[in-house]
Amino acid sequence: LPYLCLIHCLMEDNVKEKWIHQNDPKTIQEIDARRSEVRPENVFEKIANRWNSNSFNPTTVVMNCHYDFLEEIDIGYDATSDFVRAS
Repeated sequence: LPYLCLIHCLMEDNVKEKWIHQNDPKTIQEIDARRSEVRPENVFEKIANRWNSNSFNPTTVVMNCHYDFLEEIDIGYDATSDFVRAS
């Protein structure tokens, strides 16, 4: 269940773009701003914010590739509430 939720976090457009480009070379301004309080969120902060958001309530898509996916699976905030929140 947590891996499915993580995959759905990574599929979000703004997170996916950051994930793809996380290892791109940084400009001198980006390097200097790494510890600034006004810097943009990095990819791991974006993933954590999605994971911890009670408005993030994805469900899996039904497909016949494996019997585990023959029914929709709720992987939203309430379904993952027993797991530790991301930080």
